[in-house]
Amino acid sequence: MKFQLDFDIPALEKKIEHPSNIFLIGSCFAENITTYLHDLKYNVLSNPHGILYNAQSISNSILRIIRKHTYTPLDLVERDGLFHCFDFHSSFSGMDQALVLDNMNRSIEDAYLFLETAEYVIITLGTSFAYKHLERDLYVGNNHKMPAANFRKELLDATSNERCLSEIIHAVKSINPSVKFIFTVSPVRHIRDGLVENSLSKANLLSAVHELKEDGYYFPAYELVVDVLRDYRFFKRDLVHPSKQAVEFVWEAFVSNCLSSKDEILRKKIIQLNNNLAHRPLHKESNSYKEFVISIKLQEEELKKQYPYLKLD
Repeated sequence: MKFQLDFDIPALEKKIEHPSNIFLIGSCFAENITTYLHDLKYNVLSNPHGILYNAQSISNSILRIIRKHTYTPLDLVERDGLFHCFDFHSSFSGMDQALVLDNMNRSIEDAYLFLETAEYVIITLGTSFAYKHLERDLYVGNNHKMPAANFRKELLDATSNERCLSEIIHAVKSINPSVKFIFTVSPVRHIRDGLVENSLSKANLLSAVHELKEDGYYFPAYELVVDVLRDYRFFKRDLVHPSKQAVEFVWEAFVSNCLSSKDEILRKKIIQLNNNLAHRPLHKESNSYKEFVISIKLQEEELKKQYPYLKLD
């Protein structure tokens, strides 16, 4: 008896090797993949503007980076004693205007340098709904809980999404012609938009991505959760976000289809090292624990010797 659909995923033509620089941008699902890659000591940079959900905001982010946009007080808004920027997630907000601007501009500088040498750019799209600030006439990455009357909500059609993605591809390739793109659509449901509206939103994203299949690889994170797992037990209690088990299922498919098998032994060694580092002893003063700490240091030294490019925090 079968309980799941068979799903053949075409593998990434040139799979990601461990020394590769990987730039990730987009929704919170991109953050999940970033965490796994970071734990395996891949060289990653994720969401320099913070989490972004729609193609217009992601395009704005990339264009600001490529153009080396310098943020000034004119880019900020103040609310409840905090300085915010509509391009950035609220994690960049703060009470010290100079410090806020410094953090934002440093993030842009770091992202530009990373994109220049990135082998892969992974874009995770969450929704086709975008918000435009009426007074400033600009699409925002985050509205920072400002009054809804200040914004106009727009549904980007497939053509608009495709245009935004094309802008991203052109901009990044202007400084890094050999970069490769991987597109995903997040399986997270945006139910505040409505279930029917969420389906239309995702359909517009999928249509846009598949129009660009000559420019990048599509990894079916959305289909793996919605069509293969296909059960609310694979979602958190909010019935919106995939559960840890579901995220792991998608990650395993990503490993099989996108990461080079040549690095499988290295990945296992790093997982073993991470497990050892996570160990919390009952008696730190014991000889057995001291020996255990020495063995971990030897593990790290051996890995650095075999793989000099590894960055072991």
